[in-house]
Amino acid sequence: MAHNLTEPFPFSSSSSLGCPYYRIPSLLATREGVLLAAMDARFGGTPDSPNAIGTAVARSLDSGKTWEEPHLAAAFQDWAVGKLPPLPGRKPLRHSASTIDPCLLQDSATGRIFLLVDAFPWGVGAFQAQTGSGYRQGRLLLRRRGRRAYGYFVGEDGAIRRLDGSPTPYKVDASLNLSKNGRPLTVGQRRPMYWQGRPWGLPTGKRVPMHLFYQGARFQVFPTSYLFLLYSDDLGKTWSTPREINSLVKEDSLGFFGVCPGQGAQLSQGPHAGRLVFPAYALDARTGRQRFRALYSDDGGSRWQAGTFAPLGEGISSMSETQLLPCPDGALLAFSRTTSGFVARTVSLAAPCAGQLPAPDRRRWVPGVRAGPALEKQGRCARLRPRREGQDPGRSLLGLSGKGAPNPLGSPAAADGGRGGICLLLPGGTAQREGGPAV
Repeated sequence: MAHNLTEPFPFSSSSSLGCPYYRIPSLLATREGVLLAAMDARFGGTPDSPNAIGTAVARSLDSGKTWEEPHLAAAFQDWAVGKLPPLPGRKPLRHSASTIDPCLLQDSATGRIFLLVDAFPWGVGAFQAQTGSGYRQGRLLLRRRGRRAYGYFVGEDGAIRRLDGSPTPYKVDASLNLSKNGRPLTVGQRRPMYWQGRPWGLPTGKRVPMHLFYQGARFQVFPTSYLFLLYSDDLGKTWSTPREINSLVKEDSLGFFGVCPGQGAQLSQGPHAGRLVFPAYALDARTGRQRFRALYSDDGGSRWQAGTFAPLGEGISSMSETQLLPCPDGALLAFSRTTSGFVARTVSLAAPCAGQLPAPDRRRWVPGVRAGPALEKQGRCARLRPRREGQDPGRSLLGLSGKGAPNPLGSPAAADGGRGGICLLLPGGTAQREGGPAV
């Protein structure tokens, strides 16, 4: 792929993608010095899923001064994208499949970069996701288009079978594209046209592979949220085929369950050193309650597990989008967006130990506590980065950001115009504003 340089802003309507809207950034500084950015490319307008959204990635080789042209690491083809005009109002393309909310993580041992995103079938978003994982006994469930019963499943070889095990002539590949008797199936791609402010689909004349997430697919997946995991072994130039991991980490009792956008973390201390961790959260669409947990891998990203949900503290009704930071003594510190007007701080525990927090085990958490006053109506997620080498070894810098005058740690924000603050992270999961007391 070509790597032409862009303006200082890699994600803009003037880029080669031609996307008019971008949201939800993720930024990763790799061990090799390459700066990698991922972001929602919202071709169907600014709203969340259901909408025509893909995951765009761009690279910088000079610490962000210039950027290579962005490319789509994960995207669907059911709706045409490219040089589309800005879309009027909040009229998303609700019949499109989508990927949304990127989270990046690099394995320091291998250099492999992981990208985890939420994936939705057509017509589904967080508030439309039905309760269920989409799997039964580890097998992806399907129904024929136009029918209600999920009477089929995808076998280990990709063959589609009835629930009694009898075969069909259909099969799916690693990308979840359908074929019949070895012949790839296709659907007609559509493009948006607006009439009285409403989007309509017009055929482009192009046939695209028939993905299980498309409205026109002969077989349909269960209408819930899914998780697509990709990796890159060349610092983000190219990406693997997305791998769906709901069967490993999502229970049938959950509706929406998605990754927290931003960065994952890797543990460097304790018995779980080398563990890869992504933050994730669940939403109860009926009550609005949100809870977060960690997804983790101890084998370099091949197998993933889910820990228990972090308990909610007093006065905290929800903890959703979360950022993680390993502490110097091995604890895992989490900062979560809430609906209580506060950023919630939580620390993982294995067991109490002589006043110190031992190596983290995602099966236990200290209940969430308030970490600062309101930023707008909702507390905002933490933005975290390690302290530079040579500056106070054993400590790290953390930054909390958001609109509003108060600082998220409870101290006035002086030099940052009320948009956040920089603090030192201390052993035991406490944080101290530089020059101020621990909190």
